[in-house]
This record gives sequence, structure tokens and C-alpha cells, in this order.
Amino acid sequence: MEQAIWLRKKISINGVETRMIKLKIWLYNWLAKDLGKLGREGDTELAHVNTWEANLLKAHGGSGTINPVTGLREYKGGGGGSNTNN
Repeated sequence: MEQAIWLRKKISINGVETRMIKLKIWLYNWLAKDLGKLGREGDTELAHVNTWEANLLKAHGGSGTINPVTGLREYKGGGGGSNTNN
């Protein structure tokens, strides 16, 4: 696993060893990419969204429903996802 090279480096920030944090981030990114394939109607990304952002997505047409396969909240149908460059 070539991405694990940085795991050999032990760094401590405020007494917290960052190797585990980095491992969790790597795992999250791998899972997010895999789970993104299970999105519906154009949803392909997983993201941290706070309440204000969720309300904004809903206000712009996002569904805010639960994906039945992943159990995660989805905001499909909001008109986003266009790759059109103006």
C-alpha cells in the first residue's frame, strides 16, 4: 500500500498522535470514493454539511432524503452537478 508510507512518520500535535488521524482520513477518502458510486440521480460526492448548509441545499431544490442503499442523507435534484463552465 503505497499511501501508507507516511504512517511511518510519528508526529504529535497537542499530545495527539497524528498517524491514526491520517489513517482515518485516508480510509474516509477511500470509502467516500467507493460510496459515492452508490449515489442516486447524479449524486457522487460525500461531504461534511452543517445545518445551515443542509437548509441551503434544500432551499435550492435538494431533496434531503435518505439514500436507501447507504443510509446517508442525499441532496439530489437540486440542479447542481453541472460541469458547464461559463
